[in-house]
Amino acid sequence: MLRRRLVRDPISLVVAGLVLFLVVASVCAFLGTGAVRQSKAAPSDSPAARPLDPSAWGSDHVGQEVPEFTESGECLFCHRYEVGDQWQKNRHGQTIRDADPQSGAMRALIKDKTAGELAGAVELILGGESANRFLKRSEAYGKLDLLSVIATRRRGRRFHLSGTDDARWDTKTFASECAGCHATAVDSRRQSFSLVSLDCFVCHGAADEEHANDSTLMLLAAAREDPPRVVVSICGQCHLRTGKSKSTGRPYPNNFVAGDNLFRDFEVDFSRADDEHLNPADRHVLANIRDVVLYGQESLTCVSCHTIHESSTKKHREVKDQTFCQYCHEPGRPKKEHKIYEVHSDRCRY
Repeated sequence: MLRRRLVRDPISLVVAGLVLFLVVASVCAFLGTGAVRQSKAAPSDSPAARPLDPSAWGSDHVGQEVPEFTESGECLFCHRYEVGDQWQKNRHGQTIRDADPQSGAMRALIKDKTAGELAGAVELILGGESANRFLKRSEAYGKLDLLSVIATRRRGRRFHLSGTDDARWDTKTFASECAGCHATAVDSRRQSFSLVSLDCFVCHGAADEEHANDSTLMLLAAAREDPPRVVVSICGQCHLRTGKSKSTGRPYPNNFVAGDNLFRDFEVDFSRADDEHLNPADRHVLANIRDVVLYGQESLTCVSCHTIHESSTKKHREVKDQTFCQYCHEPGRPKKEHKIYEVHSDRCRY
């Protein structure tokens, strides 16, 4: 009976169909809009969530004195076998090192007709494979002078110098912009440091005297499970190169001590993880730490991939594939292969 009525009244059929279409289209549009908004805010491999407050937990050492700590020489008395034989080659331990006249950067500086006359004063080198800076010890304790010349190279080629036309020693830049990530126990008020390069204290904090009997008392110990937010705070103090201290305005934290909540003082724009103009190396750091501190996604931290003392990539290769990996790797390809890109940093000026 209903069928006959619909067939006999085609106008009613058309109207009913149009109403149904509009209702369905409206619902789909509403749901689609909500999904887009959520996908922009939520991490790539997790359900949408309301962002957390990164500064809502823990404590800090902002404005305080640098605590007493044990230097690496004493640490290596016990750890000389599993750490000591590798630390002299480790990138963290060698972020500042003695200037080798035979290194590529030093040879380029020595040969330069304009800036070469300053090469004899260089005592230390800062940087890695892509960029090097030249340093000498200042007259004041805990200070370094920075040469204005920058040595850079691309993909293993020879170092190229820039800034040679006005080469000069700068007494302020290292203290105000570089020390926080390239020295140990930096006092933000005095802009001075205790040790050149990175020591055990930077990542492990002030050692509890009883940690020799109970290794779980030491931050990042193999027998201990630190909360992911603590882990990324430790790594982020240097590797979040787009942040700045709220209290000092400098590009490094104010007296951060491992175990502190970095984000009580350190301000970071995590939206830059989606900025395609930023190099993939910095973007992947921003994205991972954003997922942990804003969205509570704790399955992946820096130490899930990186073995710091050994500088090994074994853990990196074993991590399950996910969208996060695509910053540096092609989907479906082995992790030993990675995209070719240049790691330029506005912060570090290369």
